Amino acid sequence: MKANHHNVLLVGFWLFIIWLLLSIVILLSPFLINWVRHVSSFAAYCIIWLNQGIQYSSENGFGAVVLLLVAQGAILFMVILQRIRAAKLMGRLSFSVPPESVSQFAKEHSMENRLSYTQSKQIFSFTSGFFHPRIVISQGMVELLNEKQLHAVLLHERMHAIGHHPLLLALARSFAKVFWFFPIVGEIVRQYQILLELDADQFAIRHVGKEHLAAALLAVMEVDLKHVHVHEVAWNGFDDFMRPRVYQLIGQEARRDVKRKWMIRSTIQSGTSFLLFILLLVASCL
Repeated sequence: MKANHHNVLLVGFWLFIIWLLLSIVILLSPFLINWVRHVSSFAAYCIIWLNQGIQYSSENGFGAVVLLLVAQGAILFMVILQRIRAAKLMGRLSFSVPPESVSQFAKEHSMENRLSYTQSKQIFSFTSGFFHPRIVISQGMVELLNEKQLHAVLLHERMHAIGHHPLLLALARSFAKVFWFFPIVGEIVRQYQILLELDADQFAIRHVGKEHLAAALLAVMEVDLKHVHVHEVAWNGFDDFMRPRVYQLIGQEARRDVKRKWMIRSTIQSGTSFLLFILLLVASCL
């Protein structure tokens, strides 16, 4: 639990560092223009529209500030858009009083004000909401699992709720979309999502044991899922990043292999993206 929590904080720290470095690069772009002015005329021709925009804003003395405000505004807009989608999703579901056993367990673990139960026969559970996240579980999920397995699912979702993971993920996903031209950012966000998921699994394992969570995962995997599509608006407890969760349950060696492959791929992507970014920056300044 502590190790996963440390990894979550570490990834969050590096996301902040990347944002800070990008901000510094944008702020220093007028000086970089003078340093690399006579390079890559062909690329400059290809992106002449970008050159004109940056040149105009630089001449008026507010280019760097505008770029920063635009980037931050885009992130805020995408976060708001995800919040609207989440609200629409919740609005399409009809909620009712959960079974007594579910209500009792929720009360014992301080979830009674966060839990929403829908009588849908579809099998799903997720956490949605930014400032007061709610745990949504379907009748189909309740009927599929036994008591201990259901407890593992609810505890998993409780960790997402108390950690405000939907809000963190909305910010991270928006950050990745704004800086789509840096694949390494998307990879880091994906790893951040995985770490949050594994952190929630560890929370459930600590309370009910590994075998009950594993059984719940297996039961859901064996069903032909026709779940609500919540990837972009909520934190889904099962269908996202299943393989890393299984790896955690069977041992650490497999997880290290996944991390090794990710490091190789992300290193290549980040190197390529950095060179492309420098090329575009140089070309746009000619």
